[in-house]
Amino acid sequence: MTSPVTTFAPADAAALTSKARGWQRWLALAFSAILLLVILFELREGELDDLVAALPNAVPFYAAFAVSYLALPMFDWLIYRRLWGLPLASLTPLIKKRVANDVMFGYSGEAYFYLWLRERPGLAEAPLRTIKDVSILSALAGNAMTLLLLIWAWPMLTDLTLTMDPRLLLGSGAVVIAISFAILLFGKKIFYLSMPDLRASFGLHMVRSATSTFFLAMAWYFALPDVGIGYWVMFAALRMVINRLPLIPSKDLLFAAAAMVLTDQGSAMGAVVAMSAGLFLAANLLVGILLTGTDFIGRRRR
Repeated sequence: MTSPVTTFAPADAAALTSKARGWQRWLALAFSAILLLVILFELREGELDDLVAALPNAVPFYAAFAVSYLALPMFDWLIYRRLWGLPLASLTPLIKKRVANDVMFGYSGEAYFYLWLRERPGLAEAPLRTIKDVSILSALAGNAMTLLLLIWAWPMLTDLTLTMDPRLLLGSGAVVIAISFAILLFGKKIFYLSMPDLRASFGLHMVRSATSTFFLAMAWYFALPDVGIGYWVMFAALRMVINRLPLIPSKDLLFAAAAMVLTDQGSAMGAVVAMSAGLFLAANLLVGILLTGTDFIGRRRR
């Protein structure tokens, strides 16, 4: 006597798939909860009253700041849309990815984005390897832009010998070049994406880096127009160079020295830069609260 053949209805298959992804949903929910707790802690520790008092009244300042803030998730979306055809709705988890990386720790945002993709089978092909490639390309583009700006700003940086030994600049640049060269040398073993996809993604990362830097300089200019836009662009370039060079100590003091060298309004420039740094934190807190709140509500409805 032959045993009957067991068949599964589509509803049964959907239920099995849902159970198989249950742990990923709970992990994504736990990630959102941790992110929300970190945001609330930062909000408790922050000095929002002082920040609000320092904010300028110029509307163009907020427009330029928004472009600088959203450049990273927007260009990430362009990259992943080219690779996977992601819809515009995927911009939301990419913004949350930026918040997580800024508020929690490096690449925590990539972990969240991977969990978000895993909950949506069929949306992305080889998500872990692709996210890894895009993240490496982002670092390479940042290194390349840093080296270009380092060459452009070298005369200004060598004037800052009172607070920094110029040999540290050379050493830091050598470290950046060595890391980038090592990645390129073993590229065939590291990268999953095809060469056309790698080139396109790298190019978009370079444009993103330039866009974010330029519009941050524009925001500073609108906050303090007495300082020429050329000075602000140079200062934004110096900020990126100093932030990414690994061997530079006392980076805040170096920013202050750069402001004093650039213009006689060094203290005012320092205040604007400090205010914009606080605004980046405030934007992360506000956006993080909104996105995690909607995430909790959406999961509860499901």
